[in-house]
Amino acid sequence: MRLHKWVVKRVVFGAALLPLVAWSACPPPCTPPLHAKPLSEFLFGVSQLSSSSSSEGIAIARDAGAKIFRSTFAWGELEPNVQKLSLTLDQVRDPQVVADYIAQQDWTGWETRVQEAQTAGLAVLPIVGHGYSGNLPWVAGEKATPDALGREEYLARQYLVTRATVERFDADGEQDAPGNPRVDLWQIENEVNQAFLTAVFGWRHPSFLNAFQSAWADTAFVQKLVEVLATAVRDADTEALTVANFHSDVHPQINRDFGQPAWWEWLSDWHPFLDVVGLDAYPNYYVADPVQGDALAERIKTLTEHACGRPVIVMETGYPSGPAEQREFSEEKQAQYFEQAFESAVGAGASGFLWFGAKTAEVLPAELLPPNEGITGTDLENLRSVGQWFEEGNTAALLAWALAQEPGYVAGHFGAVLRSVEPFWGFVHHDGSHKPMWDAFADAAGCLPPLP
Repeated sequence: MRLHKWVVKRVVFGAALLPLVAWSACPPPCTPPLHAKPLSEFLFGVSQLSSSSSSEGIAIARDAGAKIFRSTFAWGELEPNVQKLSLTLDQVRDPQVVADYIAQQDWTGWETRVQEAQTAGLAVLPIVGHGYSGNLPWVAGEKATPDALGREEYLARQYLVTRATVERFDADGEQDAPGNPRVDLWQIENEVNQAFLTAVFGWRHPSFLNAFQSAWADTAFVQKLVEVLATAVRDADTEALTVANFHSDVHPQINRDFGQPAWWEWLSDWHPFLDVVGLDAYPNYYVADPVQGDALAERIKTLTEHACGRPVIVMETGYPSGPAEQREFSEEKQAQYFEQAFESAVGAGASGFLWFGAKTAEVLPAELLPPNEGITGTDLENLRSVGQWFEEGNTAALLAWALAQEPGYVAGHFGAVLRSVEPFWGFVHHDGSHKPMWDAFADAAGCLPPLP
């Protein structure tokens, strides 16, 4: 999709089409954590957002020595289709409404996932309120995004689903899953500090140019969503811990050029809603070399400085083992990245470290295959340039490059080239054999550090 000139004008002359940002140069006072000592041990584990292979991911995490398994509890799994009901937050906070909702749903899938993980000796870290389009139900032929469902009803429904889910796993003897399993830590939303740009990139909807005037571009709405989800968790379980993961790969200048806070600046407004702070980092997403695992230290220190005493954990990080031939990723570099990143995170004072992905697909699915001639030399040159501009925060160069491309190249072919790393995050081959990183992961699991 070719970017229009008004996008460039907007970056040059200001973010007039976006709502006023919800942060300011004078952040609110530092709010101490709700729970003084929320973590009892270093959290080491595996993040595997897909629910389709959770049993296999749990087995891999257990055998590699992990202590925790992170997985999305997607609203769309529980309710594939919904209808507009004009629900409000006041309505869904009624305990009877929550009880009725729990009784109406089939919780078997999530109950099985929690049971399998706990049987394997793993704690579970569920993601609730996940707003990526693939995790949402359908409503009237489109995904139930805030723009399709209506912002007020979206907030109300996400509150209801989240509160009901936490209630199901709070082990208080009421409306619990069979066996009364307990989940202590809940992630609210996913990389929501970059909700606008993840919509531009196509993970949320409305996407691409339509994202500019969507709910995801409204910082006040994003702030309200975080508040609503945290409130839902705490209304269900006053002892439960909340965490949000901060997408840290976008240069702060790019955020500011689009009228958004820098990736860590949201935290000053989110203090009251979080007990733990998460970091997502993929410094090698664009290029294989140099391996940049040590980049995590600076990002962890940045979050720690703004966390007001909250523990900081690496929620997601990874280095793909492919594509090897065209993009020069490799299994050896993946192991090197893990060792660098883990040492860097621990040295910077992280209280946990989760690797993204367990088992690799090794073969690009059709939707990730670049069309026509595959990955070309021109694509690789573009990747190097785009990666450099992205790392430098050079928004003008990125937009000028996008405008110069043929229609459809950026969102089509080049987008597929960029996403070609996605099937290769895991440290186990498709046939179950281990990549070199397995040994590094298992060694780390055998000598975990104490909490800082």
